Amino acid sequence: MDHLTPDEAKSAARALRRSLAASGIDISHAQALEHVAHQLGFRDWNTATAQLSRSRGGMGPAVPLLRIQDEDIARRFYVDHLGFAVEWEHRFSPGMPLYARLRRGATTLDLTEHHTATGHREPSSGYRWRTSVPCTPSS
Repeated sequence: MDHLTPDEAKSAARALRRSLAASGIDISHAQALEHVAHQLGFRDWNTATAQLSRSRGGMGPAVPLLRIQDEDIARRFYVDHLGFAVEWEHRFSPGMPLYARLRRGATTLDLTEHHTATGHREPSSGYRWRTSVPCTPSS
């Protein structure tokens, strides 16, 4: 956990709360943060936040953005088949396209139903289809 960010530590605290709640043990978010800080070797959450923020200089790793056509199919493949967990999901309003972050170990993926997020209006592929020009690889 050398490269844990404060947001990842907060995510660990939320996971701890969920796990304990499933066992009938309720703790506050603040208590979960303190437990995570202690597990990471810090005296308290404030110290952990300061150290984790300072130790992570520069940009983090690149996160691939993958265009999806069907949320149900994507969820079955990435979550059920490959074992990714949904870290968060966002829609501007009900019925709008999904944008989600998935994580499995150290691997993070962003999935989007937004048709312009990847720069293509047509489905993502290695080719662009044109009516008057032969099919050629995308540039």
